[in-house]
Amino acid sequence: VHFKEATAGPDVRWSFFKQQCLHCSNAPCVEVCPTAALKQNPMGFVSFEEGLCNGCGYCAGFCPFGVPQMSISNALTGRARASKCTLCQDRVTRGLTPACAKVCPTGAIRFGDRQDMVALGEQWVAKLKGRGYPEANLYGPGILGGLGVMYVLPHKPATYGALPANPEASLTMATLWQNVLQPLGALAVGIGALGLAVNFAVAGRHIKDEEV
Repeated sequence: VHFKEATAGPDVRWSFFKQQCLHCSNAPCVEVCPTAALKQNPMGFVSFEEGLCNGCGYCAGFCPFGVPQMSISNALTGRARASKCTLCQDRVTRGLTPACAKVCPTGAIRFGDRQDMVALGEQWVAKLKGRGYPEANLYGPGILGGLGVMYVLPHKPATYGALPANPEASLTMATLWQNVLQPLGALAVGIGALGLAVNFAVAGRHIKDEEV
């Protein structure tokens, strides 16, 4: 949970922000993951299988919200593993509520069907506006295909630092990386290997000619 303190004249404003995986419907991390450690679960969340992670760090680099964290297990070889919130995939897939929503004492965190959560979020936004927060908004319904985790914010998203105005750009770059740049890189490596093989064969032939 991030805490920010801001002053507006004589008043001090505190903002609390719970940062976690937002489980995008069109997730850039899933797009770029080369080992399928990250997958889009039919239930709507982005699952993570640690055993399949090769520590490439692509997910951390392309996530517009800066969520995946890399833990280096071997500084010499650079071996690492990613980690992120999985929306308690072991609980949700068994019909249970995520732990954070289960234990939240104030009801600030809710869990349920998407359409019900969107409706509830809009109700909370209306209440906030009625209480003097004209910038109140629901962040998430139309972002990256619809976020699985949405925020009811009393202020503009930029206030919280971790919510970009245009996260769609990360998906565009992730798609470009996966569909264009990576194949070109593999092609370049293949051409390089072929060039070395041809060079070796030609050099070997010259050596034989000189021996004769």
